[in-house]
Amino acid sequence: NFLCKDLQKTEQPQLELKEDNFVQKLYKKFFSGIPKTKLKATGYILLTHCVQQPQLEKFFRVFDMPDTFYSWFLVSELHVWMLSSRLMNEGEYGRQVRNAMVEALWQDCEQRAKSIGDLPASMRSKQILG
Repeated sequence: NFLCKDLQKTEQPQLELKEDNFVQKLYKKFFSGIPKTKLKATGYILLTHCVQQPQLEKFFRVFDMPDTFYSWFLVSELHVWMLSSRLMNEGEYGRQVRNAMVEALWQDCEQRAKSIGDLPASMRSKQILG
């Protein structure tokens, strides 16, 4: 108890923050915050969840949708929109993640359309439009 009282009485000198020098300002300008590559990767990961996690067959059955590329796109777009509206509350970082997610959605659509591309035109349009 005696030692604790003495410790409480002694005062530690406090450090004061001074204004950043030029190098510190430059560093903060270029290296502060979350890296853009990490935000972009987050958008791509979220898109993967939006596309793979929904139970498509259940959506198609409940909403009486045909099993087509267009139906898949509508369900995926719905999930992307729900996440996008939430991300917009996160400011600039949320906007960057949202943009990456939408970019990933269009890349995924292109890849899926190319995989349908080997079909004859009539079957391809039937798959895309229903």
